[in-house]
Amino acid sequence: MYELENILRNPVTFGGRPRLIMNTMGAGPELLFRTNHSVLSPPYHMDVEGNLDATRFFSTPYAEEAEAIARRRHVDLVVACRYISEFYLRPVISKMLAKSDDTKDFAPHFILQLMTGKTPAWLRRADIPGLENYVIYDVLPPAAKGARASKLK
Repeated sequence: MYELENILRNPVTFGGRPRLIMNTMGAGPELLFRTNHSVLSPPYHMDVEGNLDATRFFSTPYAEEAEAIARRRHVDLVVACRYISEFYLRPVISKMLAKSDDTKDFAPHFILQLMTGKTPAWLRRADIPGLENYVIYDVLPPAAKGARASKLK
């Protein structure tokens, strides 16, 4: 967390202005305490909808659903710990499916996509040396998403 704090507080990287962070619940209190940023998932009862949206964001297998949540909530950054809580992996569904052969066709949760770098065009990973336990992604503006896609053609 100390490395993450320094990166998020550094005016050259992300500390130049306050941002809204899509975060996993475990990191919420630390991010609030250590940085000048806001978090979507505190995990206190002060924003139950934020906690629900963060859970949906990380646990959906659909990048389109994650993007819709991020856009609706005006998220600037996505921050997640590499040590993924089963809370975001829909363990009840996974355990039910484990009794059949359907698990091989089940799309990976969005948090797993973030950890493996298989991200959609609306996110840009911040490759920061020394940040071992966390990933940080910039949420690109809708216009930038289209511009990035057209450059790849």
